[in-house]
Amino acid sequence: MVFTGALGALIYQQANIVDVMLAQGFVVLAVLMLFLNIWTTQDNTVFNFPVAGSNLLGTFIPPMGGVHGRLLVAT
Repeated sequence: MVFTGALGALIYQQANIVDVMLAQGFVVLAVLMLFLNIWTTQDNTVFNFPVAGSNLLGTFIPPMGGVHGRLLVAT
């Protein structure tokens, strides 16, 4: 990733790999890459939200906390 970012910065003056892909015309792949990046990042958040809430309140919060988090993000 460091090499790809450095190469993109040298050629396209953009260190962001998605911007480089858009400059090359790979729009669908760039959007797919962004989607998968956000998906894998939020995977841990959906698990940790109910665990943190249970720890904070001292009670069990079912996995519906992930649904609540998604609703908060959507609004």
